[in-house]
Amino acid sequence: MNKPKSFRTEVNVEKVRPLIDYDTPVLSVGSCFAFELYKKITLGGFKSMHPGGMIYNPISLKTHLNNAVMGHNYNEKDIVSHDDIFFSWNHSGKNYHANSIDLLLQKLNKENNEIKEFIDQKPVIIVTFGTAIIYELKSTGQIVANCHKQSQSSFHKRMLEVDEIVTYWTDMIQKIEANFIFTVSPVRHLKDGFIENNRSKSKLILAVHQIIRNQSKKCFYFPSYEILMDELRDYRFYSSDWIHPNKEAVNYIWDKFADTFFDQPTKEVLMEVGKLRKTLNHKPMFEVNLSFYEKLKNDIQKISQKTSLYNWKDELNQIDVILAKKI
Repeated sequence: MNKPKSFRTEVNVEKVRPLIDYDTPVLSVGSCFAFELYKKITLGGFKSMHPGGMIYNPISLKTHLNNAVMGHNYNEKDIVSHDDIFFSWNHSGKNYHANSIDLLLQKLNKENNEIKEFIDQKPVIIVTFGTAIIYELKSTGQIVANCHKQSQSSFHKRMLEVDEIVTYWTDMIQKIEANFIFTVSPVRHLKDGFIENNRSKSKLILAVHQIIRNQSKKCFYFPSYEILMDELRDYRFYSSDWIHPNKEAVNYIWDKFADTFFDQPTKEVLMEVGKLRKTLNHKPMFEVNLSFYEKLKNDIQKISQKTSLYNWKDELNQIDVILAKKI
């Protein structure tokens, strides 16, 4: 009998030596897909951080991390104002603006210190590049992380060269004692057109592989872009904008990520955490007695012993609020 034909192509992802377990902090930085990974990692009970918001180009992302590692203290020279709103060219527009310069500086420097403290713990750093297209301020030549809806006439737009990305990130990697997982975001940047998007993604992929060849002992690749483009190449795996991966696609890519970088004991704990979260999010149709929530609280306390870096405070508080209402 002939072997059943497979009606899809599957991306072969080589298993890497286990890089992440529940004693490993995980820093996820970069594009919006970096945020998707961060959410999965956090829900999995790992200690995690996603600073800086959505930063899409490799140079601004490197600058953001470098400022933290080098202990840069943001000051008034780093802040720009427009219509009484203050923001930074080094940060995302979302959640990184204020109507007071002092409030914004306080936020930026607080997070900068938190990033440095996190990196000092020797985390795994997931770096997700989104685009090789950059915008430089004509007045200073600075590459900005976000244009903050300012006039396009203020910027010079160009595409990074592969060597630029490699040089900037080689310097960054050598400064930090950590393992790096590089990935290219599967989200297409179609505002620049299909052709420019493909050129951009190609340069990112070439740069990442050159970085990994140069730093093979501490840098690894995960093909999230290839999985969505080649294995899940059907619009049923996209959200309603036809650009971002939907929940099913993110879950599929996450499962492949776990198979690549987690060992079996870590995956077993991850399954336990998943079951506990389902119970925690369960909204019963009928009244549930106190023993249900007491058991759930006990289960969280047990799992916290296996996920020692993760703080279960919010989940325990959630149960305490329910118990207080029932007593």
